[in-house]
This record gives sequence, C-alpha cells and structure tokens, in this order.
Amino acid sequence: MAHVSYKTKALVLGSLPRGEANSVCILLTPDLGLVYVHAQGIRFEKSKLRFSLQDYSITDIMLVHGKTGWRITNAVCIEAISVDKEALRVVARVSNLVKRLVAGEEKNEELFALCVDNMGILSQKKYSHAELSRIEMVWVLRVLFNLGYIDGDNSLREIISIPLSSISSYDGLDTIRSEALGQINRAIESSQLLF
Repeated sequence: MAHVSYKTKALVLGSLPRGEANSVCILLTPDLGLVYVHAQGIRFEKSKLRFSLQDYSITDIMLVHGKTGWRITNAVCIEAISVDKEALRVVARVSNLVKRLVAGEEKNEELFALCVDNMGILSQKKYSHAELSRIEMVWVLRVLFNLGYIDGDNSLREIISIPLSSISSYDGLDTIRSEALGQINRAIESSQLLF
C-alpha cells in the first residue's frame, strides 16, 4: 500500500530525543493540528533536516503517515525565530501551554497563525520585561479563547482583538490585568491539566 504525502507549513514547538540519533518533533500545523512526527537520524551532524527542525522555527515540511505514525520525509526552514533570552522564555512557556492544551490532530489554522504572528512580533524588537509580561498575558488569553477555554462575551473580548504589536501602548490592559489573570488561571484549572 502506498503512503500519501502531506505538504504543510509547521511551527516546531519542541522535540524529544529517541535513541542515539532520532527525535520525535512536536509540530503545530494549520492543516493537521498538533502532530508528533518521527525524524530518523536527525541528531547526526550530517543530517540535512537538522537545521530545518530547530525549536520555534517555521518550516515547509513533507510528512507521510504509516503504521507507526507520522514521519518526516523533507523539511525546509522558512524562518527561525531570533529573539533575546527573555522573549525566548515567553515563547517556550506559550509553546508548552499549546502542547498541553491542544488535543491531537485537528485542523486549526487560526491557532497556527496566532502563534506564528506572535513569534514574528517578538522578533521585531527587544521588549522590556513589563512589555513581555503584557504580550505573554494577551497571547495566552488568545490561545485559551481560540481553544474554547475562555468565553468571547466577557470583558476581555476587547484585548483579545487588539493587535499584539499595540499591546505595549494599550492603556486599558492594566485596569483589567487582575481579571485577565483570573480568567487564565480558571481556564487552566478547568482544563484539568496540572502544570
């Protein structure tokens, strides 16, 4: 039986080492959702795919689905995130949240675009600690809203719709910060995923 190849864009959310040179890459795709993909020999220095599948990079990828799951056949890096250490911690925390909350393979173009766009905004300039805190809070709210953990009819609807690049200058955010953090905590608690 012939395997069908799938070509898609992917955001690499992380990887898990398997054996001497293999890895399982965790990818967020617009078409397939969150997929765990086996990458054979990727940790060898001679591997052609090694630099295309670095954490938090955006990649054009070819996948096949077989008896043992998804496998990577080809990947080309479109963009690797370039941020400072503090911004990288924000990206890592939000990526971990996405990995915990997204339940398997389900098409979600909006979540993919949200994560790619927000990483792009973090790459544009160096943000202060306070700005990064605001960006992270709004990004998490948007992820939770997209996944249905936060209701769109509440008072946070306005900040969910503001462009992330404008968050650092949005005055209304500080007045509803405690409500936003409360909503985030309740949403994570209701997911029953302990962190």
